[in-house]
Amino acid sequence: MKLTIRALKQITLLEELDDDWLEKLTHQVVVRKYPKRQTVLQKGCSSGDLLFLLNGSLQVVDYTEDGREVVLHTVCPGDYFGELSVIDGQPRSASVVASEVSMVGFLQKKYALELFYHCPPVAKKVIERFAYIIRQASNRQVLLNISSAYTRVYVILMQMAERSSESDKIEHLPTQKELASMVNTSRETVSRAIQALKKQGIIRTDKHQLIILKKNALRALIGQSSEK
Repeated sequence: MKLTIRALKQITLLEELDDDWLEKLTHQVVVRKYPKRQTVLQKGCSSGDLLFLLNGSLQVVDYTEDGREVVLHTVCPGDYFGELSVIDGQPRSASVVASEVSMVGFLQKKYALELFYHCPPVAKKVIERFAYIIRQASNRQVLLNISSAYTRVYVILMQMAERSSESDKIEHLPTQKELASMVNTSRETVSRAIQALKKQGIIRTDKHQLIILKKNALRALIGQSSEK
């Protein structure tokens, strides 16, 4: 399957490229389809490709020493991943698994490096991504130090909403099991925390979306816990 220029423009990393660059990429990006739960990338593998999610949904996961799966974050359509191994040549630091049927584009390392070296808008986005990763690592450490499981759920929902294009909506809401692994608690606890927010009229859910109706009230709940 050959990608179109229009499809490539939907990728955040490539949206500022001119048509000449995009036309070149239509011949370089290889598209693969993955069924739900199939592994796209295996932790420790030596693949150096840069990857783009064209449609579907992916999870970046790691595993604890006792084999429990931990979801690090969700990859949404239009996003890219794998840039760390492109740059430093090291094995993949985590696994990536399809959480639904997904189409993924693969760009060989040599072509990805050409993009990074010769396209300032692309290089700028990659640098901004690295800054984001560092901030997220810091935020995650703070999150996991919160003793209240309910508050950890509230914080992750607030963070996900603020990262979205609409700061009061989570477009691709992870499952309760996935949220539980993100905040180190049980699925049942996540369910009870979300239900508590619904009863107070702070949020509502619609299929795979979550809308924060009273952001200040959610902030207040988070603040009350931090003061204890």
